[in-house]
Amino acid sequence: MVAFALWAATRLTFLLIGAYTYRLHGQPVPWAGMWKHWDSGFYLGIAEHGYRPPTVITGLESGQSNINFFPLLPLLIAAVHLVVPSIRVAGVLAANACLLAAATLLHRLAARRGRRETADWTVLCLMVLPGSFALSGPLSEAPFLVVSILTAWLAPTRPAATSLSSAVLTIARWTGILQGLGLALDWLIDRIRGRDATYRRLLPICLVPVPLFVFLAYMFWLTGDGLAPLHSNAAFWQQRFGVPFQSLFLFLHTPEPRLEIESATTLALLALTASQIRCFSAGEMVFVAASVACFASSESASPSLIRYTIGLYPVHLALGRLCARHAWMRLVLMCLAMIGAAIAVAWFQGSDIYV
Repeated sequence: MVAFALWAATRLTFLLIGAYTYRLHGQPVPWAGMWKHWDSGFYLGIAEHGYRPPTVITGLESGQSNINFFPLLPLLIAAVHLVVPSIRVAGVLAANACLLAAATLLHRLAARRGRRETADWTVLCLMVLPGSFALSGPLSEAPFLVVSILTAWLAPTRPAATSLSSAVLTIARWTGILQGLGLALDWLIDRIRGRDATYRRLLPICLVPVPLFVFLAYMFWLTGDGLAPLHSNAAFWQQRFGVPFQSLFLFLHTPEPRLEIESATTLALLALTASQIRCFSAGEMVFVAASVACFASSESASPSLIRYTIGLYPVHLALGRLCARHAWMRLVLMCLAMIGAAIAVAWFQGSDIYV
């Protein structure tokens, strides 16, 4: 009930913010279309028309290809679209269903690891952090979040189901494979410590990359390049690996306010998460660190740092734990929520302050 209440209250608030923003500019309110920004157009296009190689899609979406977007979200949207005529409505419904499921699982996971109060604060953090409005749009964050939380929930008692869930995560985003690496690391540590870490438990973990390999095989069939998503990301989106974690420190030297906000806020969230590092397994720490290394090490400045960060469930667990224990953290959360509301207004206006 807590997860549902917070989901409903915050989504209604963002809906009203979006409606007010459109009315303020004298525009009609596109109740479903207001959530369609940036990457969401590609996901909706894949769900409706499938993948197209660069030679086919050139000239659309500024010549950018859609083959670097992973198929989990489009598959979910396509499934909803079977019963919902509008593809935009289907996208919003799929994302919000994932978000609500993620909030419910996150509440249970936080309660199992701590107290009920901690669980309540954890879900509140998920719902009000800067960029959390994007979790209701057709973007990959909500599906990525719910599957990664499900994996963490299953991990202590159901190793086979855990590996299956982690396998699904590999077709949500490139960084999905990293949670599987975290599971392998936890298995190795248990093995060294003499715990129940049999090779039979390792076998399902070794199968985690299978869905990713199937997707890459399809890309090879479609384009002749098994690594087409990675190459497309570099060629069409200028996303290449550079100095590790360099994007986190853009606020120190960039003249662009949007990047200052993104990098400073993301660095603050990660610093707070790191303060609770003892609450996580080694695999979870590797999952977060490696994920951040991937999206914060691009040669081109990325205005998506917050969006990628809020897709990491340990961030919410750490912030919820801090909020439950310290009054100052609740004030920090209030400030972060106000920053999030301001970013939401800009986002609904179509600003590139947040992608």
